[in-house]
Amino acid sequence: MTISADNNIHPMTNCGVTLEVDVREKWYYGALAPFSTHYRQKLKLARTPLADRIVLDHLLSTEHPKIIFAKNSKAACTSIAHAIFRLASGYQYNGRIHKESDVLTQGREHWEKNMSRLSSPLYKSVTFVRHPVDRLESAFRDFVVERRNPNHVYHMAQFRKFGYNENRSITDNLNIFLDYVEASHEISRLRTDRHWRLQVDNVGWGRFQYDYVGRVETLAKDLQSFLIMAGVEAEAAARVASIRMNTSRSTERIASNSMIYRIQKLYAEDFEAFGYD
Repeated sequence: MTISADNNIHPMTNCGVTLEVDVREKWYYGALAPFSTHYRQKLKLARTPLADRIVLDHLLSTEHPKIIFAKNSKAACTSIAHAIFRLASGYQYNGRIHKESDVLTQGREHWEKNMSRLSSPLYKSVTFVRHPVDRLESAFRDFVVERRNPNHVYHMAQFRKFGYNENRSITDNLNIFLDYVEASHEISRLRTDRHWRLQVDNVGWGRFQYDYVGRVETLAKDLQSFLIMAGVEAEAAARVASIRMNTSRSTERIASNSMIYRIQKLYAEDFEAFGYD
């Protein structure tokens, strides 16, 4: 199966990093909106603050069971989406789970439904977070070392401009990757690629409320606990909570003490919000 890259990001050649696309309102949106569903959606999108759009674009929900999940990239969101799909459908999905639309209600076209479900007392909501050092190293492996994420194609040329080279040590290249991440945050915190954007921004911390916040470090236990909270039978919850997808081939620590210190500074809000040391 050929996996294509996401067209929601593009290289910003004038600033040297690749950022996610922002949506700006154009003068004719308002004029055409009364006559076109397409332009009504574009107008609503353009007028929604980017900080909210980041979360709304990555909500996933199901009617049976009544759950809604706010995805946080590089925090097991693929594994969790597969678990929810299996729970709702009864079978394992083969394909790009974040594009599935028959069972899972997700994506920009379902904003209104997911916003309604997020605020409904009938639905239980969840998001997951991850230790910032582990999360950044996972992104590095996924985009630079193993290049399994199809969106790596948007970043590789930019990585090289920062000094990345296959002949360097993995520690040196992680340090260069961290330079790139820091530059992205400085240029546009919210438009930084979601895989290394602050987790507090990915989940709209303080603006969106969740019934349960799980940790990747205790993924099976937390996912099972949440599903039981949402009314799923314990046996069924345990069965799907162990599903793992897109796991890195290596989990050995790469970052030096000095790099860990840089990560702690860059992701200080994540450390504080989610209680990591």
